[in-house]
Amino acid sequence: MGVQIPPLAPLLIQKVRSTEKVKCRVEDLSAVRKKIYVEIPRGVVAEETENAYRALNKKVRIKGFRPGKVPREILERYYRQNVEIDVLDKLLNDSYPKAVQEARLSPVARPVIDEEEFKPGEDLKYTATVEVKPVIEVKDYLELEIEKKEVPVTDQDVEKKLVEIRQMNAHFKSIDEDRPIREGDVAVIDYKGFLDGNPVEGSNGQSYYLEVGSGLFNPDFEGQLIGLSKNAETEIKVTFSEDFANKTMAGKTMDFQVAVNDIKEKVVPVLDDAFAVDLGADFKNLEDLRNKVKETLVEARKKQAEADMRNQVIDLLIAKCDFELPESLLEEEIDAMVDESRRKLARMGIPVESTGISDKDLRDKFREEAGKRARGSLILEEIARRENLRVEEKDIDEEFAKVARTLNMRQEEAKHLRANPNLMQSLPDYILPQKTLDYLMEHAKIK
Repeated sequence: MGVQIPPLAPLLIQKVRSTEKVKCRVEDLSAVRKKIYVEIPRGVVAEETENAYRALNKKVRIKGFRPGKVPREILERYYRQNVEIDVLDKLLNDSYPKAVQEARLSPVARPVIDEEEFKPGEDLKYTATVEVKPVIEVKDYLELEIEKKEVPVTDQDVEKKLVEIRQMNAHFKSIDEDRPIREGDVAVIDYKGFLDGNPVEGSNGQSYYLEVGSGLFNPDFEGQLIGLSKNAETEIKVTFSEDFANKTMAGKTMDFQVAVNDIKEKVVPVLDDAFAVDLGADFKNLEDLRNKVKETLVEARKKQAEADMRNQVIDLLIAKCDFELPESLLEEEIDAMVDESRRKLARMGIPVESTGISDKDLRDKFREEAGKRARGSLILEEIARRENLRVEEKDIDEEFAKVARTLNMRQEEAKHLRANPNLMQSLPDYILPQKTLDYLMEHAKIK
């Protein structure tokens, strides 16, 4: 039976009156996988069982018996299975953290518990298989040699950014001519998706703006819109791959009922003084806009150069440290990257199901980068421990000041974020690696 216990169960073990000791030993399955053998003496099992029945007797109500005066055999007749489950849970949750503490292990994931059949009055034996933090030997992490790669901002860079700004401020205009959809048009459609004749949740939209040929919706779907006219109604079939992210549709053909409401073209504004003024931000003419764009690009390049140097530090540290990475930490990092990818698509208004990218493909794509992130985090954690680096109150204040600047908030307004307990609990885990990287950058040799 595979029972899972939270890895961060309380380490304060309730004292029992039995003088018998819980026995445990550890088997090394690998550098980061351990199997803990635990044996709980029958005296401890019996005492916990007695405590459970005593507590039950105080609250149970059985006809014919006064509260607290129900004979043990009657309680066993009605509640034996429930009591044994409760006692087993308590014994496991009490003994596992103690065993971890005695073995000086640092679990990084939930353990998988396998126990023998619970028998009151007999020893309870079980094993807990768990992944732990690797032992990391990191050397020569100060005075790392890194290169500062500054890329100058050219006039061509400024013009390219201005083109992007124009595209972002384009508007859509219904076409004047009577013609069908062609690549590059924006089709305004209603659509409903069906699988085996049944509607599929999340596969419908009203007055959806779809840029044909962009590939942002579904290439096959978009291609079948070409040639349709305004007010046309049609059925589009899309066959999804066997490893498609949405397992309901994987390897199946989905039918879409589509109605073309309108055909629009993108109208990009002319780049002139009037355009600059319309953007606001106190631009008086096109030259003001150009100067601001260049200033923004220069600042972005500086930040990119800084990020590149920090990545160089991480790469050098990883190259210096050879250790086994717990699979659970790798999968956890992949999960985070997949979730972030899905959130980005959602912010862009793109249904995940429409991308045609399978969950397996997405996870495979992120695996290498996720491994780098997980290894880097473990190494930075070890360096922070060695250098006695900690998150102080001033570090938290500085982080809130950054948030305020990013969101154009007054620092007083950002203080309400402190009322979020989840944020305050997770913030040190975000700040400490950055503080450690800052420390390494201060001691690095920059060429």
